[in-house]
Amino acid sequence: MRRFEFRLEPVRRYRVGVEKERKREFAEAQAAYMRESEELGRLHDHHARVGEELRRELMGGCDAERVRSGEACLDLLRERIRLQEERVLAAQRRMEEKRGALVEASRERKVMDRLRELRWEDYLYEAGREEQGFLDEVAGGRFVLRKLQVEE
Repeated sequence: MRRFEFRLEPVRRYRVGVEKERKREFAEAQAAYMRESEELGRLHDHHARVGEELRRELMGGCDAERVRSGEACLDLLRERIRLQEERVLAAQRRMEEKRGALVEASRERKVMDRLRELRWEDYLYEAGREEQGFLDEVAGGRFVLRKLQVEE
């Protein structure tokens, strides 16, 4: 019997490659999202520290110029936080797009794997039938030989 050959193997290999590429792209998008989220956390921490320093300054008695400077710094940090939140959302959207592409590529690869598995099962079934046919011929031949020997 001929050896097993899945005629769509090049397509299956292509889909495996696409899936690997989608995994890489998703990992990159996930890393970018994590970086942006960490930066947002740092900005929030910085804003909280500056706010606390300004409160201490106000409690301790300070001049108006320092208060205005502190408020300007807080305003600047709020704006940077707002912009960073937009970056985080954009990174999250990109990550979700890449996740969707990865899920789709995985689904397509699994379809090809399942088709290959079905073809393999068909091959094994046919190989079993061929072998059984051969065994039946051998057994039939022995029967005929015994019959002939008995008749002699």
